[in-house]
Amino acid sequence: MLHEILKQSKKYFCTAMILFSVLPVSGQIFFGPDARTMFEGFNNDFGGSFIDFNSLPAGTALDNEFFASDGVSFASTIGTNGVPFSTPHNMVVSIGFPSRAGWIVGTPFTCCDDGGVGYDITFATPQRWAGLQRIWNTSTLTRFFDSSDNLLTPEHFNTVNSEFVGFVALSDDPANWIARIQIDSDSTRQVGYSDDLFFGTAAIPEPATTALLGLGLLMIFLGRRRSLQ
Repeated sequence: MLHEILKQSKKYFCTAMILFSVLPVSGQIFFGPDARTMFEGFNNDFGGSFIDFNSLPAGTALDNEFFASDGVSFASTIGTNGVPFSTPHNMVVSIGFPSRAGWIVGTPFTCCDDGGVGYDITFATPQRWAGLQRIWNTSTLTRFFDSSDNLLTPEHFNTVNSEFVGFVALSDDPANWIARIQIDSDSTRQVGYSDDLFFGTAAIPEPATTALLGLGLLMIFLGRRRSLQ
């Protein structure tokens, strides 16, 4: 799968080489169906982790005991008014409609399913690449932070209602890798749901890294063009 995507991105290779040499690029964001296929390829070809939450019953509280062996923790962090909680608390597997089974969501307290609460996915060890399915609408946004809490790339609003969003760090320094993913919204508080978390630390060999940069730039261009239409 990954090989096919990289093959299709060859025509963006030269542009990526030029940009790579003149811009201080920490990494690249990817989104859409091709991005999901690419991250599946990372898992298959380079090794990584995948969590789909489908095995957990509705209403399961994602406290620190869940997925501890994977080095991942989950917490509701931002209220429906957009103000951070004084004390973060559990997220849950959705208890809403059957169609939302296996999706994770923030909670206003510690027990409820609420699509307006922001939440964080935090890695015990920074990850070179990570991505997940973001579900709701175009007010739904995703942010990727490093271990110093610096934003690694501009926040990403979904371009469609359900969209895979991921980030790949181009640095070999773990200080520039993904330590936390923040799931949030604009003032409408349409934070939404998440599913299918991919992450890993394995290096992506050249020339694939540069080709991926070109592909990511294309995704951003096409996404912005669609938003202007």
